[in-house]
Parts: sequence; C-alpha cells; structure tokens
Amino acid sequence: MATGQDQNIGDVRGLGNYLACNLETRSELVVLIRRGAAILGQIDIDSDVTDPFTAAEQEAVKTVADALAVLL
Repeated sequence: MATGQDQNIGDVRGLGNYLACNLETRSELVVLIRRGAAILGQIDIDSDVTDPFTAAEQEAVKTVADALAVLL
C-alpha cells in the first residue's frame, strides 16, 4: 500500500490488498528513507505477532532511516 507515509500496520490481515512475503506475517512497520521530498528507500520490518511495534520503536527506526538518508 503506497501512501508516501510511514506505516505501522498492527494486523495486515485486515488489509484486502496486502501482499505478504511470508504467510506468517501478521504486522508490518515501514519507515521511509527520505531526503527532503525524495524517497530514497524504506526500512520494512515484518512480525508474526499482531501489534508488536510501539511508537518508540517506530521513532528509533526513523532515526536510523534519517541517518541512512545522509549516507545515500
């Protein structure tokens, strides 16, 4: 689901258009790697547990994504 925004999806089974890489995937955290308005890539983390990613964890991944944006 391309939205141009970071996504913390607690239960992917509720999405009709979700394409899982693994049948055990239950949730997904996607944080975009951006430089200004340009999207350079993304960090995509899947879990076999529903709702595992906290706001603090999402913010920590964003910190990593921001650091990567400087290096790319």
